[in-house]
Amino acid sequence: QVHYHNPGDTPETDVTRIGVHFAAEPFDRRLSFVRALAWNFSIPAGAGRDVVRAATTLSHDLDALSIHAHMHLLGRAMTVTAHRPDGTTESLLRIDDWDFEWQIRYSYKRPVPLPAGTRIEAECVYDNSAGNPRNPSKPPRIVSSGFETTDEMCLASVLGTVRITRPRAALSAS
Repeated sequence: QVHYHNPGDTPETDVTRIGVHFAAEPFDRRLSFVRALAWNFSIPAGAGRDVVRAATTLSHDLDALSIHAHMHLLGRAMTVTAHRPDGTTESLLRIDDWDFEWQIRYSYKRPVPLPAGTRIEAECVYDNSAGNPRNPSKPPRIVSSGFETTDEMCLASVLGTVRITRPRAALSAS
């Protein structure tokens, strides 16, 4: 993940590199990235437990390979649940004691099949009270969604594979 945010006028140098690997044989699956994102929300000052939900519905079958959770300093817990069209549900992620340093991708041991029509719902729980030792605002202030670490986010992104209808030919590196 590359996350650019430079609110000042200070020039910065990007040293990002990309490695390209070519398929040796034709393939019938491709990667797909799906996210449930809540935006334009505010957490009241002093709120000890404020819940924000984000959701998306799959337009295609997806075999989930990994999941990434993203909140900032007021985050306390996050759950992500798949609600399949047949009425079954499956927990994709549960973090009961959020830590800002845990913004990593969690890989599943085996792909999780999610059919088209599955609703992926994230529930983000925030603590904007004076009793939260991670709260950077003393006293607490209203916190809105945004890109700064002192703002908040409610984002769950799922990386998986989808079947493509026509297998694609392998490319040569020449």
